Amino acid sequence: MKFLIAAPLLLGFLTACTGQENLTRGEWSPYSSATADLEKVSQNLKPYQFSTSQRVYLGTETSTLKNQTIYNIPVLNTWIKENKSNQGLHFLSYQIYAYEDLPELPSSFFKNTESYAMSLESIRKLTPQGDKLLDHAPAFMAYKGSLAPVWVINYLKDGIHLRQKIVHAKGFHVLSDEPMGSSFQKSLMRLQATVYPEGPKRSGLEQVQLSNLQSGPFISSRKLRIHSASGKDVPIQNEPLNFDPEDEKFPQVQVYYTLQKANSWFEQNLGWTWAGILEVQTQMGYPENINSAFYYRNRIRLGQGDGVRFKNIPLDPSIVIHESVHAVVDRLTGLPFQGEGGSINEALADFITACQLNTPLMGEVAIPHEENRRS
Repeated sequence: MKFLIAAPLLLGFLTACTGQENLTRGEWSPYSSATADLEKVSQNLKPYQFSTSQRVYLGTETSTLKNQTIYNIPVLNTWIKENKSNQGLHFLSYQIYAYEDLPELPSSFFKNTESYAMSLESIRKLTPQGDKLLDHAPAFMAYKGSLAPVWVINYLKDGIHLRQKIVHAKGFHVLSDEPMGSSFQKSLMRLQATVYPEGPKRSGLEQVQLSNLQSGPFISSRKLRIHSASGKDVPIQNEPLNFDPEDEKFPQVQVYYTLQKANSWFEQNLGWTWAGILEVQTQMGYPENINSAFYYRNRIRLGQGDGVRFKNIPLDPSIVIHESVHAVVDRLTGLPFQGEGGSINEALADFITACQLNTPLMGEVAIPHEENRRS
């Protein structure tokens, strides 16, 4: 396995506050007699390696930034900053890890296939369910008087908050875990709700948590939008969503919870989920009770069922997840819904649904008569 590092791309990420106490700092400017001589500064920096410069042009002035590297691996919290104009260099500052002999931390520690595989497994274990691992990169960090190999892990906390975790690459203890970047987004919330976590056939009513909700006149998130054809949508305020199963608002809450879990499963097990926002309508055909459920162009329509051939269709996780799988297949393959391609599409939807629910039985809730069910 070859593990390549694009150091310039990491400059914006490798800025943790941990481990700065062992670093050497300095600066130079022609306007201050208190600063070090430029030639002396240049000699001090000469033994060390640095990444390719990042440049920013501001009028006639150019600002450059480089990270220190060891074995071509970035060192956290290090830099050389230079400001130049047509008249030449007029400011330089640096923060580096100074050493007389190159530290005995071979880059093969990160590149070794076995070490990397073990590290990746440990990183995944450090990412709790509900958090999404975005990327990870090797680095060195000044730590307790020496240089430590670390992994820099960027992840989404609860699917919302961007954070960066610094983990020791040998002991895998967390050295820091801090928010990163700026945030400007619509306020998201979590609410308690009453649902059947595994559907009414395999679980009773329980209190669960709905996450990533956006306040508004109906249930929505950045991935889901739930409406009822009856017009009686569930408004999202800072109040729990506890409805009786006979209440026509209950199916909307149940569907959101089922698809919230499905979305997480797709991301964690397939690496993909549906594109954009999946719009779901319950009580299709209202006021009639329609025996139908279908997907088309990022829209799912769920009838209620006539109570004879079908019933409580939105409460059946196998049907709801099956239709959402079509959205994922649609994104990844573009398979048609008719002919041979349609058969493959349906087979994929059944297979992935069965994997997620850990059962081959489809329609246990919505289809009362066992002989009519698929498996």
